[in-house]
Amino acid sequence: MKHRILLIEDDPTVRENIYELLTEEGFSVDPSEDGNDGLKLLKSKIFSVILCDIMLPNKTGYDLLKEFKDEFKSELPPFVFLTAKAERESFRFGMELGADDYITKPFTRDELLKSIDTQIKKRGLLLELQKSSEELYQADDVQKKAAAREKKSEALDYDSTLFLDYQHQPKMIKIAEIVLIKSKKDYSEIITVNNIPYTIKRSMNKWMGILPPNKFLRVHRSYIVNKEFIVRIEKWFNYSYNIILKYVDEKITVSQRFSRSLRKQLRD
Repeated sequence: MKHRILLIEDDPTVRENIYELLTEEGFSVDPSEDGNDGLKLLKSKIFSVILCDIMLPNKTGYDLLKEFKDEFKSELPPFVFLTAKAERESFRFGMELGADDYITKPFTRDELLKSIDTQIKKRGLLLELQKSSEELYQADDVQKKAAAREKKSEALDYDSTLFLDYQHQPKMIKIAEIVLIKSKKDYSEIITVNNIPYTIKRSMNKWMGILPPNKFLRVHRSYIVNKEFIVRIEKWFNYSYNIILKYVDEKITVSQRFSRSLRKQLRD
């Protein structure tokens, strides 16, 4: 790829010398003697680097840099100031405005080429990093969407059917028949209307992500109940409750953590 350089320099001798030097090195160079012409060129072509004198007629290099940044934002190519020795003390101001480098006149061929090469490589690296970041973001977005689709596909309706392995035999139960789910570490025990316990490898959090929320209520870190089978709720101590469920002999204690949620959902 042949790199194109925008050269903004009002001194015709300096401008011609830089033009000849860079074209001999294989660069395409668009020379300009003032900022207005330089802006027109920048709008019409794609440049790898901008070389700009600070002391220009009508507008300074500082003015141009601010104008270019307002116009092109992050799309602005690397901007390198060309400055006389007398202006060296003011180069920091240019760097604070967003210049990428500065070269002090008179400069050698190697100094100029090194600065341009450094800026081209740096911009290439930044573009590669940006591309990698975008690809990672896209990959992460794809994974999130896939997970959302998977979660949606796993969601169970109240009339859905669940296939289980019971005593090494396939068993089919309806979600509406589930009365209680108990936590058994990495497993869970399902109690249905026939009062037969079924064990499945699924966490309580996983259950809460797929069960219809208008029907099932988590009342303890170890219990999820089907609200349709609640016979009554008894007050216990410390603002907690006991739940009596149809088809289940034991009382289900609501922990304080879930008591507020219980009251809210029962009101709703």
